[in-house]
Amino acid sequence: MATNYPVSIIILNYNGLHWLGPCLTTVKAQTHQPIEVIVVDNDSTDGSCDFVRDNFREVRLLCLPENRGYAGANNHAAREAQGDFSFLPQ
Repeated sequence: MATNYPVSIIILNYNGLHWLGPCLTTVKAQTHQPIEVIVVDNDSTDGSCDFVRDNFREVRLLCLPENRGYAGANNHAAREAQGDFSFLPQ
C-alpha cells in the first residue's frame, strides 16, 4: 500500500508530560522526511493530551479512554498508522 509516509513513529505516553516537549521537538528535527508522528496516550491525568494538541498540531494524537498497557496502546496506534513502516522507540 503506497502512502505519503515511509515511516510512522509511534510514541507511547502515560503521564509523561515532562518528556513530551523534548521528545517531540527532537523527532520534529529529524532530517528524514516525511514522517508521520503518532502519540498514543494511555489515559494520562497530567495534561499530556492537551499539551500535544496545543503545541504540536502536526502530531497525530490518539488519546485512549483507558490505560491499555504497552502492547495494547502500541497495537492500537500501529493499526492507525499510515506509514509503510512503523517505528516504536522504547
